[in-house]
Amino acid sequence: MFRFIISFSFLFAIVHESPDFEKHFGDDYSDALDFVKINSELIIETTSNYQVESDVLLSVLFPERIRYSIFRDYFETKALAMAYVDMGSDYVDFSIGDFQMKPSFIEAIDSCLMKDSILCEKYQSLAYSISDNDFIRRKRVERLQLIEYQLIYACAFYDISRKKHQIMEWAKLEELRFLASAYNHGFNRKTSEIKAYTTKAFFPYGETFPGEQFVYADIALDFYQNKYSKIIIY
Repeated sequence: MFRFIISFSFLFAIVHESPDFEKHFGDDYSDALDFVKINSELIIETTSNYQVESDVLLSVLFPERIRYSIFRDYFETKALAMAYVDMGSDYVDFSIGDFQMKPSFIEAIDSCLMKDSILCEKYQSLAYSISDNDFIRRKRVERLQLIEYQLIYACAFYDISRKKHQIMEWAKLEELRFLASAYNHGFNRKTSEIKAYTTKAFFPYGETFPGEQFVYADIALDFYQNKYSKIIIY
């Protein structure tokens, strides 16, 4: 009986072992790791300047860099960018750049910063010199094509989300899973909805895809626990 219990426990552990994301995503995962290595100095510098935990934020962003590698041929067309400038995100909304940010995401960031004087001051580098809608939309598209600005927007997302959902006192791994889901699903959604999303396997193809998919937060957590310290050297 004792042997049976041990064998069953071992089998249970195997069945529930975390997927090998690096093996599953192959070259796309390797490409994402290479991107992090190449840009590690900029990542550390930016997160340090804005007093954001780089290990948490980069882990939150990492799955989107895998997705970027998978879908890069379908994104960043000039026609979409021009259409957004002309009509806005209600009509044209699309993912841009290494961390797959959408104009609507940046609009939500801008709106939150305008309502919070402390964060508005902290992220004054994201302010616009002219209050013209066409100019601002054009500026957003230009910024989203630069890794420097995507990192600053990501830092703003981190601060806004932690404050909005009151997760500053949460355990670090719980906070990471929540922030990853907020980034992937939408930080302006209700806290309860984002919590529920932390177990949804919709990555990387979305909710309607019938094949095998993964939980975004699981990939972020796996990177945090197994990859970050091996890549980022202070």
